Amino acid sequence: MQHDTVSHLFQPDVYFEDVIERYNFDRLLRVILFEAVEQIENAPCIFLYRNKKYYNIYLFLLKNVYLCALNT
Repeated sequence: MQHDTVSHLFQPDVYFEDVIERYNFDRLLRVILFEAVEQIENAPCIFLYRNKKYYNIYLFLLKNVYLCALNT
């Protein structure tokens, strides 16, 4: 959007409002994406909380993965 990075002039037919609009779009997009990533990251914890019968299986698997990692 900048035509000259020294004097910070905008390209022809580009206005400060366009820059603000792009900034606001980027900010909103980041909020939406990070909320989605947060839900994906928390999904296993939510599943285990709602289905406590699988919690012991999860701990067993987690312990074995940890022990395998130590042995390699």
